[in-house]
Amino acid sequence: MKKLVLVAVLAACGGDPLKKDVEMFCASTIGTNFKTFMDIGPYAAEHAKSEEFMALLMKVRNGQAAIWDFETEFRAMMKKVGVDKCPAMDVISRPKPQP
Repeated sequence: MKKLVLVAVLAACGGDPLKKDVEMFCASTIGTNFKTFMDIGPYAAEHAKSEEFMALLMKVRNGQAAIWDFETEFRAMMKKVGVDKCPAMDVISRPKPQP
């Protein structure tokens, strides 16, 4: 019984890894000189904990997604985990070029 309680407590303390990744990415420009995705990306990849977020970062790294695709998918992640504001996205967001 003690093990079950300990497991439950540890699970509660762990929190949602995706939410922590989203919060980490969003806070990455606060108190840093990060101004672009190329500044934030390596930092985020080094600190990412969730497979979902890491997969999104790897899409950009491997050329499977442009920064505009990243922004769309990342904002969907923000909504999914309940994060409303993201200073990093405010810094790195750029209008999509028109053809």
